[in-house]
Amino acid sequence: MIDLIKLTLKAGKGGDGRVSFHRAKYIQKGGPDGGDGGDGGSLYLVGSRELNTLGSFAGKREFSAEPGEPGSGDKSFGKKGKDLYIKVPVGTVVWKLLEATELGEVMVSDEGQVTQENLKTIRVDNIQKEKAVEILEEGQTVLVCQGGVGGRGNDRFKSSTNTTPMEAEKGTPGVEFEALFELKLVADLGLVGFPNAGKSTFLSIVTKANPRIANYPFTTIEPNLGVLALGSGEAGVREVVIADIPGLIEGASDGKGLGTQFLRHVERCRALMYVLYIDEAIVFEDGISTEEKAKSVVTQYEALSKELRQHEERLVHLPSFVTVNKIDLYDEELRAEILRQLRGNKVDAVLWSGVTSEGVDEVKKSIQKVLS
Repeated sequence: MIDLIKLTLKAGKGGDGRVSFHRAKYIQKGGPDGGDGGDGGSLYLVGSRELNTLGSFAGKREFSAEPGEPGSGDKSFGKKGKDLYIKVPVGTVVWKLLEATELGEVMVSDEGQVTQENLKTIRVDNIQKEKAVEILEEGQTVLVCQGGVGGRGNDRFKSSTNTTPMEAEKGTPGVEFEALFELKLVADLGLVGFPNAGKSTFLSIVTKANPRIANYPFTTIEPNLGVLALGSGEAGVREVVIADIPGLIEGASDGKGLGTQFLRHVERCRALMYVLYIDEAIVFEDGISTEEKAKSVVTQYEALSKELRQHEERLVHLPSFVTVNKIDLYDEELRAEILRQLRGNKVDAVLWSGVTSEGVDEVKKSIQKVLS
């Protein structure tokens, strides 16, 4: 997913004013008639929920609005430059870069798996910048670069003491700056968990999203969005936007694994759903006690909370609830022990299975409750 891109934004330059004098048959001394230049076009950003990536900007280096046309004789004004409107995903932040910056690229292997060896991360925090604009709503239209002002023609400078002015103004430049576009997806609910926890499976069950699903870590290498319809009858149907955040690993807040590349997408979620699980190898290991197996779920929750807290303290205080997936693999004793240990840590959990769909309706009820 392309969620960070560098672009040059340019408003149009104002057109130059014209030095001209009226020329006509039988008129020997025509007065000044140079027209003004047209204003340069401005550049606007428009929020769109039809987009959930900055991929449409890939390969582009700059966006420029049209310059204003110069004035002409007979007091004719130059045409105003056409404004440029650029659609961006809701959740886009535009930063004005204050220093020259080279951006790295996320490297993904041919198999689509991301590993520590083939991943480069971009630390936005270390870039000298200031926020120019933030797009948070559908249809939100914001001026980011004001067009230049057209220069005055010599007709504007005539007076009783200066009947033949030879001066005209140049149009002023439009606003221009190097910009960093950063996308932070806006969602009602963010799914947070380690790789292979079943976040993508849940999204595919409850929405029409079609994320990549397989039994290996980092199947999800970019956030996926889906819409869950909740409620019916007189109360009406409520649409909940769910973001499947790629699996985190310990050290993500320090840039490990997918690191801060995708932690930024958690920042805009209204609520979080933790998706925990016990690895299949642990479930069927005879040498591990039921208590130890259940403890691995508690350890996951604590590790995820730590990564969110280190990235941004506010995230651990968002409305949230905990779920445990893959319960089709757990016997009744293990299920009960998981709930007991989580409650010992003051955490209530909903158990569910992405294979049998057991407990999915209970998860939906929890979603409705946490967002109410």
